[in-house]
Amino acid sequence: MAHQLPPLPYPANALEPFIDEQTMMIHYARHHNTYVVNLNTALSKYPELQNKSMDSLLQELELVSDEIRTAVRNSGGAKSATILPCASTFINVKVG
Repeated sequence: MAHQLPPLPYPANALEPFIDEQTMMIHYARHHNTYVVNLNTALSKYPELQNKSMDSLLQELELVSDEIRTAVRNSGGAKSATILPCASTFINVKVG
């Protein structure tokens, strides 16, 4: 099963006026999606790793082949993207 970009857990315009909806969607749909695409590309030669969660891959990074270890580590950015909604707390924006 290929890794997928999770849906935004809040409306794309929830951080306005600090981050406008268009910027959010470009960042999410292009930048964060690239992490996911690159991860799936790296894992394509390693079917035994394809069903592992991003958490598992990062926690067991030493078990990932040297050939793709850097790509998998860099793709951890997609995981951090799911944490970013917490940023709204720091800029005092009500979400939802």
